[in-house]
Amino acid sequence: MPRAELFANLLRVYAGAHLQDPRIHLARARAVQVETNARPPIELDGEVVGAGQPAFTLLPAAIRVHVPRP
Repeated sequence: MPRAELFANLLRVYAGAHLQDPRIHLARARAVQVETNARPPIELDGEVVGAGQPAFTLLPAAIRVHVPRP
């Protein structure tokens, strides 16, 4: 997707409407490994933490989330 189009559709991401685009594929996994010839920067939560070919693994119940009652 060209950058201009990606930027124009950015608000659709926050609404979840981007998943209706046929160029976007949603998949669920417990582990993902990125393989590429390049060494792209690895960004987590807005911070660059390294570069290369990362592997991500879901750790069930690793994060507790507390939501106060309204």
